[in-house]
Amino acid sequence: LVVTVDTNQKSGEQVYNRVCMACHNTGLLKAPKLGDKDDWVTRIEKGEAILLQNSINGFNAMPPRGGNFVDDADMKLALQYMLASVGVETLVSVPVVKNTPAPVKQVATQPIIKIPAIPKVVSNPPISKPKTASVAASSSKGKNVYDNTCKSCHVVGIAGAPRIAEKKDWETRILKDEAELIKNAINGFNIMPPKGGNVKLTNSEVRLAVEYMLEVIKSK
Repeated sequence: LVVTVDTNQKSGEQVYNRVCMACHNTGLLKAPKLGDKDDWVTRIEKGEAILLQNSINGFNAMPPRGGNFVDDADMKLALQYMLASVGVETLVSVPVVKNTPAPVKQVATQPIIKIPAIPKVVSNPPISKPKTASVAASSSKGKNVYDNTCKSCHVVGIAGAPRIAEKKDWETRILKDEAELIKNAINGFNIMPPKGGNVKLTNSEVRLAVEYMLEVIKSK
């Protein structure tokens, strides 16, 4: 028997880190904090079905789906992950044994024939890569940080966060020095928690995310 595992299947923790962390790690806008039983007492009494419905449709200050474009199945995974963190039994609260190799069928193999590598012939001196390549790479990394941490607030404007698609939201901010904007993003500013609630981010990653958002706004 050969068991195959879908390695692309999302876990509740993965969805939480991408969508819910900014508010539920810090308690932003009175969001119940991950692992804080006191925050969840009255909510648990409502039942998982009602909590899921509220997370999908929005409830009080929370926007629908946490302000992200995620499907119902992902929302359920994230909710069950949060419930499991406060001791509520769900399907995903059962520990999963990681890195357990699946049984593999023994298949007769042919001897491997090694083909000698063909030496490269360089007729011209190597050409250095243009600087635009490194700029594009930085922008790509910044977008990745934005998508995984900042998007949950900056798409819909949670707690007054400047929306990525609205240049008018950034009018007063872009007047400030870029270094100041980066400093505020790292240390927190007004209601925004330090590093958008994701303390695992490095200062460099936060800087890349800010630079990416400014790049998007200035291109409009």
